Parts: sequence; structure tokens; C-alpha cells
Amino acid sequence: MLGLSSITAAILAVTAQGQSQSKLPPINPDRPDFTDSAYIIPKGTWQTELGIRRSRADGIVDDWGNQPLFRYGVNSRFELRLALPSNIAARSQLGPQVGFGDGYAGFKYRFKEGVDNKTPSLAAIMTATVPSKGQFSERKIQTQFVFVVDQTLGVYGLQLNFAYSYLSNGGMQFPQYSATYSLGYPIKGKLNGFFEGVYVSAQNFRGPRGGLFDGGLNYLVTNDFMVDCSVGQGVNGLRRDWFIGVGLSYRF
Repeated sequence: MLGLSSITAAILAVTAQGQSQSKLPPINPDRPDFTDSAYIIPKGTWQTELGIRRSRADGIVDDWGNQPLFRYGVNSRFELRLALPSNIAARSQLGPQVGFGDGYAGFKYRFKEGVDNKTPSLAAIMTATVPSKGQFSERKIQTQFVFVVDQTLGVYGLQLNFAYSYLSNGGMQFPQYSATYSLGYPIKGKLNGFFEGVYVSAQNFRGPRGGLFDGGLNYLVTNDFMVDCSVGQGVNGLRRDWFIGVGLSYRF
């Protein structure tokens, strides 16, 4: 929590001191939805994306940081990505638990630039977790490959992700296939919304398939600073299965 507070304070301080980089397009983060876009951040810039999420299923879980993501634009087609471990606080029938999860490192590569309303942009994202010694670490490397389709449809933006992951749950590793979509739309001025659906082939080792629906809002405070909120409902056969979250994104 201290790390999150420090990062947030630094971002707000920089925001207050500087003015937007007017020559760059408005910031376009990959949060708060689970679906990533094909957008590559501008060459030579850094971007951080973080938040807080509370979820309720078998118990209550507070995710402080929401895997704070740092992105660096190498060129117009390639960016590096590094996510720090979240600070997680969980309360269930087993009692309270507090600790860190795992972070990850990877990259995004856009191999096709689309044309608005005609052809989509296409990209690939590859990541691998960096196991920590935290309470919620899986202690094993987990990998993911995501194929991204990103299409502009007038004022709307549609993103599709198709992913293969090799995950770990309680030390037991298993493959997972997933598909997601996210539809973004303007509301008024700098305020935008999105609606998303997620399907996964397995929630854990030998576990059932699952999914969720969620939606949210984002507001462009400055050209380089955006805030967001989201709420979602799981479709996993549980009586209580929901989450809410807030976050921010800033480009340096």
C-alpha cells in the first residue's frame, strides 16, 4: 500500500507541475478492462497504469495496485511492459491474509496498422510472470500469448482478444484459452464508456470454465492523465461474484 501511495503522489505532483505534451495524441491506456488494444504508446514515452479493485466470490479480496503496469514505447510498433506485484488483502473462511502476488514482464508488437472503418489493427502481446516471495505468489512462471484485433467503427472502438495462457493454481499448472471483447463509446466531451465480456476455458486446475461481464467509465483529465472506474459481474455459478474498481493512467 505504501508503494501505491508513493506512485500516486508522484503522478499527481508531476501532473500539477507540467502541461500536456500537446503534440502527442490523448493517452490511451489498456485499463480498466481486461481486453487490450493494438495501440502502441509513442516512442520514447513512459506510461503507468494502476488502480484498486475489490472483488467478492468465496470471500472479499482487495487488490491494491491492480498489478501496476509500466509501458515504454520503443518505436511506432513495439513497446515493453512491466507489471509490479499487487498488494492483496483477502478475507475468507480461512481468515485474513495479506501479501503480494506476482508481477510480469513482456512486450506488445503491432504488426498491422488498420484503417478506420475498413480494416483492423492487429497486434500480439507476450508476457511471463516473475514469481515473488509474497503470500499470493504461485512460485512458478506463468506465460501468456494474446492475439489482438482492434477496429474503429465510426465513434466506437471494438477490441477482440484471443489468448493462450499456461497458468498455475496452488502449484498445479494448466492451460487456459480465453476470448474477450470490449466496445468503447463516447458519452460527452472527455467522458467515455465501455462494455466488455470475457470467457475462459478453465478457472483453475481441472476447474470449470467461466466468464464475466463488466463495464465502466474513463475521463480524460489532461492529454496525459486519465481516471477510470468499473464494475463487473462474474458468470461462474456463484451466488456472489462481483467486483468494483477505480484507477488512473499517466504518461510521462
